[in-house]
Amino acid sequence: MKNMMIELNPKEKFIINYLRFDPGKTTSEIVNALSLKRANSYNILSKLHKQGFLVCRKTQTTNGERGRNPERWYINSTYAYVIGVEFWNWWIAVGLLDFSGNIVIYKNTRCPIGSLTGNQDGLASKITDFIHDVIVESGLDREKILGIGFVAPGVVDLTTKEGIFYSHQKGLYRSALPRTVENFFGLPVIFQHNQITYAMAEYRFGGGRGISNQLTILWRSEIGAAAVQKDQLFFSDPTRHLKFGHMIIDFRGSPCRCGQRGCLGNYVSESFIISEISRLAESEGSILGGYSEINLDMVSEAIGKGDKLCIRVVFEAGNKVGVGVLNLMKLLDLELINVIGYTDDLAATLSAGIRETLDEMAPPNVQKPTIKHKGYDPFVGLRGAGETFLAQFFNNSPLK
Repeated sequence: MKNMMIELNPKEKFIINYLRFDPGKTTSEIVNALSLKRANSYNILSKLHKQGFLVCRKTQTTNGERGRNPERWYINSTYAYVIGVEFWNWWIAVGLLDFSGNIVIYKNTRCPIGSLTGNQDGLASKITDFIHDVIVESGLDREKILGIGFVAPGVVDLTTKEGIFYSHQKGLYRSALPRTVENFFGLPVIFQHNQITYAMAEYRFGGGRGISNQLTILWRSEIGAAAVQKDQLFFSDPTRHLKFGHMIIDFRGSPCRCGQRGCLGNYVSESFIISEISRLAESEGSILGGYSEINLDMVSEAIGKGDKLCIRVVFEAGNKVGVGVLNLMKLLDLELINVIGYTDDLAATLSAGIRETLDEMAPPNVQKPTIKHKGYDPFVGLRGAGETFLAQFFNNSPLK
């Protein structure tokens, strides 16, 4: 039974996926929630129990049918496992997740992608080493691992299994990484754009859990966003996304590598923030004045110390992001905006700029969304990576 790929019919997958997110349900609750026929449901649950997918536990209460102790159903978390991988311009994270999506083992490291030897070859080598280490450390039989879910800063050509990642990083624009990893481990690999994955993960596990309409803004080396509308991803296709960073906010603005002018990303990217602060640091008395090189860690630390220039530059970037959000509010219903930044201080300052723009420019009859912020969290990314694979395993969209 290679790599645990047991054939499941749609109803069996439906029940398993339901219990992964709503464990401890009785048979009656499952039947009612999923609109199944009672007699057939008992047979399905019994079959899944015998196959090892589910665990049945009797409760101590007597409020079940005819006064009997009700049986409650749970996922067998140790039935199978998934490898989750996330990388972006500065970090690589790899983890082993159980069948319920919980992280069992993980490894992460700060690793400037652009500095790796041979770029895409160096990246593939680093990631395969991490995956190998996690598998060895787990002590699991390889057949217990269903496959690998990848979260990547770009899209994937589903025909050639090539990733289209950082177009501004020489040697990484078109990468064979997905195919290389799949061939190396002999495990199926599912890729998803990091913006879509983080939106799904925030809805499932993060600050937006259960909120039907929300936008997740991912701001690290560049900026992007993905939305959940009526409990569904606005775009779940890995080849499509909102292209939030390429929303035009100034049609006379600076040229963008996409061919347009005045794209939002031009004014909020890592390179822009650092360039602005470097240009003004000496004249405005910033604590970063005099440094030959500045990075986002230094900017974040300076914000934490109250540096006015760093706060202003990031805050004004947030003002511009707010303009992009206002444009999306004409298309989307938004109860919540999740802002995920490189660090919490950076995310908080950007969020404050977004809030100011919404407060000043949103029409008075429009309800303004709540804004939450946080810094980079590899656990959210890894859980999202695992869910990326499991969603395909159950032949469902990532949110259903």
